[in-house]
Amino acid sequence: MSRRQWWVLGIGMVASVPLLFVVFQATRQPSSIPKDRMGQVRTRMSRAEAEAIIGKPPGNYQTRHFNTHPFAIPEDALAWHTDEQVFWVTFHDGKVFQANETIPRPESHWEKVCRWHGF
Repeated sequence: MSRRQWWVLGIGMVASVPLLFVVFQATRQPSSIPKDRMGQVRTRMSRAEAEAIIGKPPGNYQTRHFNTHPFAIPEDALAWHTDEQVFWVTFHDGKVFQANETIPRPESHWEKVCRWHGF
């Protein structure tokens, strides 16, 4: 290959990185649980009512890795983890006692490297 062809190839590779990022962001699936539904859960609702409003059983619906807990979620709480937030509900006598949400913190580059290498 000539020197000019190498330059064209290099510039094309560098220019493709932002394009791939834009395509990835545009095609990424949104959370499977709408945010407004979580705000409809009220105290004194039953577990069945809370799950019916949210539309899914408690679980992890994340499509990316996040450090989701700046503090611990109680063991007896039901939690829904999405890319946009973590929503959890605590119960007392079978009724909703408290409903909370937090926005997850994206994983730092250093944390990604540590996770990839098993640290």
